[in-house]
Amino acid sequence: MAAAPIRPDAKGNLVLDAGSAELHGDQIKQETIGGVESIGFWDRGSDWISWKTFVTQPGTYKVSVNAATVHPEATFELQVSGRTMTGKANSTGGWNTFRNIELGQIEISQSGEQVINVKPADANNWKAINLREVKLSRVTN
Repeated sequence: MAAAPIRPDAKGNLVLDAGSAELHGDQIKQETIGGVESIGFWDRGSDWISWKTFVTQPGTYKVSVNAATVHPEATFELQVSGRTMTGKANSTGGWNTFRNIELGQIEISQSGEQVINVKPADANNWKAINLREVKLSRVTN
């Protein structure tokens, strides 16, 4: 049975945690770090993550990602509603040290079911990250 789409909270925010993600690839997997679920072993540029969501109101959302990496710079893309934004995770000093990365704002143009993807920006030059959460905080009505 397919998982129900993630719905926004009372303020219209979407919180996409590692435990509710769909993983695409042979190596990427969920793990627990410091008692919190995260997505790790994301070493292949062909692997990616998705979440099924249900957006109740279109509008502008501030996007942040909670991630960890040992690499100087790992570049990824977040895709939703036909739009793509790029994010960069800089070294957090360890695979267990997570930081919030502000990606900016994105427009979701229609309500209803939406798939949110996080993929390497360049599969050939991918640098691994551990990912705990993606948050879309509603900015406008």
